Amino acid sequence: MPPELPIYMVAVGSFFSVFFGKMIFGGLGRNLFNPAIVGYLFLIITFPVELTTQYIVPGSDLFTSATLLRDRAFGFSLTNVTDILLGEYAGTIGNTFKLGVLILGLGLVVLKISDWRIPLSILVSMVVFTFIFDAIYPENFHEGLMSIFVGGTLFAAFFVATDPVSAPFTNRGKLIYGIGIAFITVIIRGLAAFPEGFIFAIIIMNAIAPMIDSMKWVQPKEVKA
Repeated sequence: MPPELPIYMVAVGSFFSVFFGKMIFGGLGRNLFNPAIVGYLFLIITFPVELTTQYIVPGSDLFTSATLLRDRAFGFSLTNVTDILLGEYAGTIGNTFKLGVLILGLGLVVLKISDWRIPLSILVSMVVFTFIFDAIYPENFHEGLMSIFVGGTLFAAFFVATDPVSAPFTNRGKLIYGIGIAFITVIIRGLAAFPEGFIFAIIIMNAIAPMIDSMKWVQPKEVKA
């Protein structure tokens, strides 16, 4: 959430995410969609102005709106990457200090709490797809390497998309899932008038995750005795 978002909106989003994102499907472990994304999607559709304008410029009392990620100011450079990793830009709570997000996310992978296939496929695909679209629409896309640092890429890849309930269960399915999230996100970032695409990308891929797992060629091969 943006740091200055009214607390009642947070409460409304929390209720919506728990009830409509989880309990209506039967409770914990039965939800089709990631509950947090369901709540956030409801808030950004219901309160679009508040969700995109309540950011604070670090080190000041100034408010700012969400920045479209196709802004060329996000060009790849050591200075830009360092500022973003250390949180020297306006962003949502828990997502601005990218270095901390990266360290904790890798910790979850090392401890095998999260499956490495999903974040790896998302991050690699984000770079590849951004490079491809940058060659086609150079005015709408920034450098591919920068795409994994800006916005909610790292947070979504390590902490949201890896939800074991709403993501595919098969190993190959997880790779397809991550690639799909990256593809949809890149398109929305560059070609839509919306500051971030992960919200819609994860919801869409959650919906087709069971279909991905049902495909024969993603199923593990049976070992004959």
